Amino acid sequence: MRERDKPRAHVIEPAKSGTSTCQTCGLPIGAGVLRLSEAFVSDEGRWARSHSYARTPRTRSYDSGEDRGGHSNHDSVSPDVWARYHHLSCAAAQQPFKLRSALAATTLDIPDRAELERAIEVALSGADAAEEKAETRDEYQGFLARLREAPDDDLMLVFGDWLHSVGDPRGELVTVQRALETAEGEAKAKLHDAEKRLLATHRKRFLPERLVATLVWRRGFVHRMVIAASDLEPQTLGLAFASPSFRLLRELAVHANSSTILVAANLPRPLPATLRVLELGTARHGTHGLGQVGALVANGLPQLEHLAVRGAGDLEGLRSATLATLELSVANATEPYSSGGRTAEARPLTARIAGLEKKKLPALRRLVLRVETNLDHAVAAVVETKLLQHLSELVLAGDLSRAGVDLLARKRKQRLALLDVTDCNLGAADLDKLRTHAADTIVEKPSTTATATAAPKKIGEYLVRHKKRPEWGIGKVVAESDDGMEVDFAEGGRKQIRNVEFLEEVEAP
Repeated sequence: MRERDKPRAHVIEPAKSGTSTCQTCGLPIGAGVLRLSEAFVSDEGRWARSHSYARTPRTRSYDSGEDRGGHSNHDSVSPDVWARYHHLSCAAAQQPFKLRSALAATTLDIPDRAELERAIEVALSGADAAEEKAETRDEYQGFLARLREAPDDDLMLVFGDWLHSVGDPRGELVTVQRALETAEGEAKAKLHDAEKRLLATHRKRFLPERLVATLVWRRGFVHRMVIAASDLEPQTLGLAFASPSFRLLRELAVHANSSTILVAANLPRPLPATLRVLELGTARHGTHGLGQVGALVANGLPQLEHLAVRGAGDLEGLRSATLATLELSVANATEPYSSGGRTAEARPLTARIAGLEKKKLPALRRLVLRVETNLDHAVAAVVETKLLQHLSELVLAGDLSRAGVDLLARKRKQRLALLDVTDCNLGAADLDKLRTHAADTIVEKPSTTATATAAPKKIGEYLVRHKKRPEWGIGKVVAESDDGMEVDFAEGGRKQIRNVEFLEEVEAP
């Protein structure tokens, strides 16, 4: 290819002859037919003009004129720009971003342009095969509506079988990922291979373009997404949330890894209504400005149960009828931190806690405070509000001192089901004083003198907490079988837990 003929962008052009082939469908493109000429950079010269061989290494022969130097070489690269071609209809489904830019730049008269633009929008928003067909669309949407309202493992399996019966590949993904939950050894390895093959084969339908994130799948849909703040792009993330794979998204975590990015401001509005867990900020104690978290959550997440704000988030206006667990983490409870933005006022965690209103958080039962310095002041701020009298669990991590212990001990009428001070490094006298404030359990650090040969606990003798449903409180295991564990929770009642990996043991007093 001559230098002047090399493509510089994705363009729409008439096919110069009838010899070109569509790289999407593999069929020929007739002479004069409009096609998308996709520009791409290859490290393998002419040999990598097709998708099929673009990533396969080869030995270069210098007789071909591609390299010089008198010997063959696997490693040296010759980056080059080439073109590969697609029917416009194929590009609309498989290369929507590239075709959209080419349509915006072209001066050619494009037949059926409106239809192509609609196809691009469908490709970008995503649709399952069962949703595209008129005869199955209503039943598909009915399943999703019920699953959005509340998780239901049995209904999900029925949905997966139905998807499989109507030829939707997501049905097979549901089956494979369900089997992975209990598989072991060689069977598990084979299922992982099948899962990877399905995700690769149906990548355009299952995975949105340009999304940089860690995804946790569960039975055919993305259950949890973890994304770095530096990768936040509201438009791209909004398109991802519109994808069928995200229609049952339950957990979203945004790691604030840059001091210049406001997390709350760069999340699309509204967030998925199915979210039950929202985590914003650093891993533990944070100083990062997270923006207006209260406004982000208020009235926009009807199923939210757990909110973690690890950094300086503005909690003003925080309102949720369903929020059961609130986690607040900063490095210093009394140091003013800005939540971000030019007009944001620097305020300490104590002031943010003082602004919380019980009437706006009627379901709040569990409060977690992780404060490296001046945890006593954060405890004092909680005591001054009306939150404490409605809580059943309080988790404290940091430098709690005798002053903080005395504050809690004086509130004897406001007894808790659980007071977790595992990470507070308290002495025996302080722990004894706090026991008057906890009805059932105080979690202490494991004794360093405990023997490794201690007798295993029996059914009914140990306590657990459900990681995904902390509002159920502490539960006692009352039965164990091949179907999981039967647990009697303090707040949630008796439950049959099939996925026992969601249970974490809690030490009894």
